[in-house]
Amino acid sequence: MSKPTPPKQNPFKRWRIRKLSTRLSLSTLVIALVIIAAMSLALFIPNSELFKKQIDKELELQTNEIALRMDADLQDKLSRLETLAGIGSHLEQDQAKHMELANDFLQDNPVFEGFAFSFDFSGKNGISNTGNKVDLSSRPYVKITEQGKSAISDPVYSALDPESLVVAVAVPLMKEGKPFGFYAASYPIKEATRIVSAAKIGDTGYAILLDTAGNVASHPNPDLVMKKTVYDMNLPDVVEAFENSRKGVSDSYSYEYTGIKKIGFSSLMKSGYVVQLSVPEKELFAPVTQMMQTTIGVAVIVTLLTLVVTYLSARNVVKPIIYITDVVRQLAQGDLRPRLKVNTEDELGVLADNMNGMLDSLSALIGQVNEATGSVASSAEEISASTDEVAKGSVDQADRARTMADLFESLEGSIQTVAANANLAKEYSEEAVDIAEEGTEIITRSIGKMEQVNEQMKHLEQDSRQIGDIIEVIDGIAEQTNLLALNAAIEAARAGDQGRGFAVVADEVRKLAERSGDATKQITAIISGMQSSTTKCVDAVSEGVEHFARTRKSFEGIVSKVNETSQKVGHIAEASIIQTTSASNVLITIESVASISEQAAAAAEETAAASQELATLAEKLYDSVETFKYK
Repeated sequence: MSKPTPPKQNPFKRWRIRKLSTRLSLSTLVIALVIIAAMSLALFIPNSELFKKQIDKELELQTNEIALRMDADLQDKLSRLETLAGIGSHLEQDQAKHMELANDFLQDNPVFEGFAFSFDFSGKNGISNTGNKVDLSSRPYVKITEQGKSAISDPVYSALDPESLVVAVAVPLMKEGKPFGFYAASYPIKEATRIVSAAKIGDTGYAILLDTAGNVASHPNPDLVMKKTVYDMNLPDVVEAFENSRKGVSDSYSYEYTGIKKIGFSSLMKSGYVVQLSVPEKELFAPVTQMMQTTIGVAVIVTLLTLVVTYLSARNVVKPIIYITDVVRQLAQGDLRPRLKVNTEDELGVLADNMNGMLDSLSALIGQVNEATGSVASSAEEISASTDEVAKGSVDQADRARTMADLFESLEGSIQTVAANANLAKEYSEEAVDIAEEGTEIITRSIGKMEQVNEQMKHLEQDSRQIGDIIEVIDGIAEQTNLLALNAAIEAARAGDQGRGFAVVADEVRKLAERSGDATKQITAIISGMQSSTTKCVDAVSEGVEHFARTRKSFEGIVSKVNETSQKVGHIAEASIIQTTSASNVLITIESVASISEQAAAAAEETAAASQELATLAEKLYDSVETFKYK
């Protein structure tokens, strides 16, 4: 035999905390931790959201400030050139005067490094301040000035110095309200982006400048300036912010660059440039992190203090409980004499008073039980003797009821056999009726078919007579043809050699006529035989129809008799079923009587046994009560 599988042990049982003081301390500690955590979250989450909004607002203000300063700087340079263009518009197209004016402008505004002008808008006839011809046809600002508007270009390489990266401003020369040329002045990209380059946000934050096409015009990394676009950096959030800014929508955004999470803000300048700020997220949220660390430190200190206070309080609570436990241990050993002495007015004091009252009541109850057990034992023995007599009478009654049940069971079997045979006879009768009715239907259909055959045979007889008439006509035609062929042969013989060919044809016709005559005689003989056979068939079919009619009447009589027999057998079967049901009901009643008698006997025996057990238990109870010490 296989060894029984040992019960599975709870792996956490050995980790259960058995001391009440420890459990109280830990419970209080858990509650304190939950409260502290909830308060910390309630303090931290709203402050974090508020701080995030403050950061976004601060970034927006700084970005807009840089954009406004950049716009003001560009507008200042554009205004200087517009003032110069107002003077140049009165110089007609005197190239020397315009060159002199340009050189004076460059001398007064050293921030500019190049100057060019043109008296048409093809851009191909540009003239520098030194008198050199300059091709400006690729500059977008040429078409803008043609419309009478001033323009600021994206960063480009200077047409005067291809190595120099500049930003150009251009203004139209107007005469009578119509443009006839333009001035264009350029200054280095470093001058154009000095405000962005000098911007400092936090410790490591910076600003970048993107032109209208997304080219990097200013960036702390010089390798990116005018060599990369915002689309080349694989930063979808930055690209989205740039495109939104170009549409006039400014907002903050988050992204990761070189493994550092950053927060940025994007803003559009009036010139079409876009300023973007970028600050490490860790740097922006440093105050929040510091606040969280402080909160955690305070929570740890509060938790430790709570643990100490809880432990001391638990010891004072548990001490009386230990005393009560010792007294209860004596009670468990059957000694009901000790009483609790707890001089407190809290729940433990109430518990001690109630337990003392319970012990008084229990001692009195034990005394009463001790007295009652003797009476119970004697009464149980008397009940046992009486129930033995009742059990004997019930057994005798059950035996007699079983004998009657056996007799009625045999009677029920005989009645069921009669009913089964009657039902079987009824089924056979119904099958015979079905077969007879089916035979009647078959005979009826056969009579119909025989009548159809008889009718067809009559038609066949008429058709054969008509064929005979036609054959007689054909036979007459054959005889006439034979005579005609004979006459033709005679006439051909009279004609000599000239009629010889005709004589041959006439002879062939005569032979065919004879063969036709012979064939018609044969057909006539066959038709005569067919007519004779057809007449006999018609007579035979008529006799068959009469026989089938008589047979159908016989089958109808059989069906009627079998139906009567089936009904009578059905009545017998129904009566047998009723008798079977009655016998079954009587049998069930007798069996119920026998069963009740047996149950009564069993109950009496059980009562006797229970009485014996009760007496035994009373003795055991008396012995058990004797173990208690209550006096």
